[in-house]
Amino acid sequence: MYLSVIHTDGSQTETYTSDDNNGHQATTIYEYNATGEQISLREDDILTWIDESNDSSVTHTKETLHTLTSNTDGTQTEVYSTNEDGQVTSLTYSYNNTGAIVSLIELQADGSQTETYTTDDNNGHQTTTIYDYNANGEQISLREDDVLTWVDNSNVTHFKETLHTLVTNTNGTKSEVYFSNEDGVITTVQYEDVIQTNTTPFDANVADVSFNIIESNNNYVFNIENFGVGDNLFFSNNAITPTISNLNTTDNEVDVIYTDGAIQTTIHLTGISPMQDASISDYDTFLTTFSPS
Repeated sequence: MYLSVIHTDGSQTETYTSDDNNGHQATTIYEYNATGEQISLREDDILTWIDESNDSSVTHTKETLHTLTSNTDGTQTEVYSTNEDGQVTSLTYSYNNTGAIVSLIELQADGSQTETYTTDDNNGHQTTTIYDYNANGEQISLREDDVLTWVDNSNVTHFKETLHTLVTNTNGTKSEVYFSNEDGVITTVQYEDVIQTNTTPFDANVADVSFNIIESNNNYVFNIENFGVGDNLFFSNNAITPTISNLNTTDNEVDVIYTDGAIQTTIHLTGISPMQDASISDYDTFLTTFSPS
């Protein structure tokens, strides 16, 4: 079936529909402005079928929808969505007036969502920002990437990337990383919340890591391997001085113990060097050993 409607302002709407009388319907709608330019498209496909397996009769429905809208400033918005038996997924693209993608929003069937935003000045500078949200709408991660390329007066090409990531874990702790690569010189700084025992030791060799030790309602032991100069431990109450357990100064291990009333938090360090191990007898010597010279 075809229907064309010409509006008083000269704009026009064209609708095409089909139905196979067997559970499949399709509708396509085009809209044109008064100068004949297409300004929107809507494609809707609905499929209904009956599943009679397992001695039962279950009706299923799947709708796929595609829309494309052109704005007066030349930008466009495009959406692909699917609704299968109430499970909805979608992709929403935004384009600038040159046709480049500037944002993408992805909705998953569980209600979680990822939003990606990009910029490019066409002069060597690109940025990408990605947000992740759980099904409750809470932001669980962030990624900000900035890339700059330029040529200096000596015709030498330079490159600089800065990357920032922030992840919120299911227990509420956060992990944050700042990364920089300028002409191959890489620096990484990381911040980690600690609130419970870990079964796999955290490898601090990946960066200069600052650990925020959060006091829990129960005793716990957090394991860190390859703790070194540039890494830090920050405890909840600066008025409480942690103690050190290092009875064996040749096993490359040491315990930093923070005690607040009846609650004890132990940071178990492994993989420290023999020289570091031998130099640690109390908390002051621990700080001296791992302080940058």
